[in-house]
Amino acid sequence: MTIRRRHAAIAFGSAAVFSLLQLVPAFRSAELAVYDAFLHLRPERERVNSLLLLDVDDRAVAQAGEWPWPRSVMAEGLLRLKEFGAAAAVFDIEYIETSPKGVNSTYLRSGLPQDFQRTFGDLASNMTELLGAIAGGQMSADDVDYYLQEIGGYIKDEQGSLLGKTLDLVRDNDEFLGQAARLYGKVWGTVNMQKSPLETMDDATRKRIAERFSHYLKADGNWADGPYVDVLAPIPPVREALRGAGFTNVHIDEDGVRRRIELVREVDGKWYYQLIFSPVMEALGYPALRLAGRSLRLSGARMPDGSVADFSIPLDPEGRMFIDWPKTEYRDSYEHFSFAT
Repeated sequence: MTIRRRHAAIAFGSAAVFSLLQLVPAFRSAELAVYDAFLHLRPERERVNSLLLLDVDDRAVAQAGEWPWPRSVMAEGLLRLKEFGAAAAVFDIEYIETSPKGVNSTYLRSGLPQDFQRTFGDLASNMTELLGAIAGGQMSADDVDYYLQEIGGYIKDEQGSLLGKTLDLVRDNDEFLGQAARLYGKVWGTVNMQKSPLETMDDATRKRIAERFSHYLKADGNWADGPYVDVLAPIPPVREALRGAGFTNVHIDEDGVRRRIELVREVDGKWYYQLIFSPVMEALGYPALRLAGRSLRLSGARMPDGSVADFSIPLDPEGRMFIDWPKTEYRDSYEHFSFAT
């Protein structure tokens, strides 16, 4: 056997051995442990200061009440973020069901009392003038009858008006959240990949979800094969106000740790982005995507410095990207604010 053949045999033999070892749980656990060790041994990375995580923590719960909150709380939070100049907002909360109606506290505190004061103030003024004119003998019986009819009509009109305004106290918090998201302009929400068809969803809704949130992608090979067959999106008032959306499905390794994520996923011939990958793609100018080999290739990406670049993201055999997480724990990894702030 020549040296070249011997080297080839060793290489193929090593590959076969390691492929077989992948089937042994103990070896897979050891491999994951080695990966974690290298992650902590690598050099420190420059901290990303453009990302802020808003936490629903004890302080926020103490201020806004027990979770889940009325969606008006999130809507008002969006309005504050817009005032503060946040470039984008990404929700990892799934708004897939309608919520109870809420109370328009602003109108309850100020608007409704003012409307009652105006209505009854005008009525009292008109009655005072009428009674004064009658007592002073300034009006005939026919004039009195005419003005009483006028005041009766006014009372009836104001009664209906006040009833309508009282009904305005009940606010559709789903609509309010959608209005706040539309005003903000750059709010991303969630879609959730389903392994079985959603029986309550009609074809028109499926088509609309695909129109709103799917993207074009060129895939070489069998990347489209997967377990998902349907997409669950937010309720219409929220869905139609979003800038975009991404899926929240995650992969958990055998030891219960999340080390990798899918950046793209195909459902019924349509491609969807992972939740945070969706706004990132917009920030990069929506470069062309191609799944080839074991990488996701981006062509024509607009970089933060204004340059245009092509690059590839390495993927594992299942099409997942290993997460390059900072060495610190979640609480210390990026900037955190309590939602109460």
